[in-house]
Amino acid sequence: PVFDFEETEVGIFESLRQGDPTVYFLTSLTLAGKALPTADELLGGWSLAQPRGRGLCALTLRQELAAGAGALEQRFALDIAPGCERSIMALGLAHWRLERELLVFGGQAGTLSFKREDDGRWSKTPADNRPLVLSRP
Repeated sequence: PVFDFEETEVGIFESLRQGDPTVYFLTSLTLAGKALPTADELLGGWSLAQPRGRGLCALTLRQELAAGAGALEQRFALDIAPGCERSIMALGLAHWRLERELLVFGGQAGTLSFKREDDGRWSKTPADNRPLVLSRP
């Protein structure tokens, strides 16, 4: 039999065959070998910093839904500590969510996305001229 796979999400492919009720999935070994993060793992305090260690902000990820979020949206509240750098405050971050392997912060001025590194820290993705890391304090 021949399978025709189409990419439905980054790195995940799906095949439907006429007359066959089964849906077939295919993924890369790099995605299959890593456990996806869970919301419970991420709750609590975090430090947002430059890679060389200069701290910019302290965040607390909460389990309560963010203001205005529906139960199915999975957008959770976050607290930003006083004294955060002005550029971080300007983003107006108001919630966080998981999108597969990404931790995404959202707010009035857009989003910040982070991907977990092997050492447990999270690095901003895509990488640009202002790299950021998120780690436990």
